[in-house]
Amino acid sequence: MQNIMDKSPLNFALAQNLSFLDSREMGSTVKEKNLERCKAVLRQLNEANRVSDHDVDEILQQYSCYIDETVVPRCSEYKNFCVSTSRLDELLFDTMANNSSTCKLWSCVKMLLLLSHGQASVERGFSVNKQIELDNLAENTFVAKHIICDHVTSVGGLQNIDASDKHLLLAASSARQNYLSYLEAEKQKKRNVVQEDVNANC
Repeated sequence: MQNIMDKSPLNFALAQNLSFLDSREMGSTVKEKNLERCKAVLRQLNEANRVSDHDVDEILQQYSCYIDETVVPRCSEYKNFCVSTSRLDELLFDTMANNSSTCKLWSCVKMLLLLSHGQASVERGFSVNKQIELDNLAENTFVAKHIICDHVTSVGGLQNIDASDKHLLLAASSARQNYLSYLEAEKQKKRNVVQEDVNANC
């Protein structure tokens, strides 16, 4: 457990200061504190040559104006933002992307939102592959099983799957017909290959 904590991105100053983008922090924390966090992030981006010296001050100014002109008038919305049911990137996109006064701030925010949070999701995918992998498993079957596992995970478990969904019922009822159609298509492919070989030898 300690090894996982040691490798956590939260141990780095950049990740710790990213809370200046947290809508709840913007809506409830003192503005100067968020500006200090923003300044710390911009300093690191500048040292990494991701943001120019000239843009640092301008982005900081745009962030300050964003809080005054957008966050403060909608303070309760930002302060009570629910991260479990809403997406922060959508909120920031709606309030920054099409605003000319925050164009450089939005470019910086996009860069920060795309920062990798580690390889955990990729490694979980490998674990799923191992669980569903069988000898002589066809590629289509392997992909289908992976899609099923991903869906079950996304809805929070088997008990949360809506068995009355008409699309699911339709897919289940037509499964046999789809399988027969697949077999026929495979037979046709083989016939076409044989015919091509015959034509090539003639």
